[in-house]
Amino acid sequence: MYTIIGLCTFIIIKRFTTKLLKTISMNETILRNGNREAGSIDAKNSTVVEYWAKSFGVTQTTLRRAIINVGPIVENVKNWLTVKGFIK
Repeated sequence: MYTIIGLCTFIIIKRFTTKLLKTISMNETILRNGNREAGSIDAKNSTVVEYWAKSFGVTQTTLRRAIINVGPIVENVKNWLTVKGFIK
């Protein structure tokens, strides 16, 4: 029978593992599909947009707005987000 501590530990490990596997899966998808042109963000691929939004610490909407304004080049997007105050 599980103890409270054992059950909590199990839940924490399961959540961490699930999150880690999702991150690995997203990275594999990006490497395989989303970044054919090095240094660019494929705004049509929701997995890629989710990855880059998390990387920059912004919402997907904000990231898409940046891409509309400066194009899909990662460095340009990062600079725009910095100038607009979304990232430091």
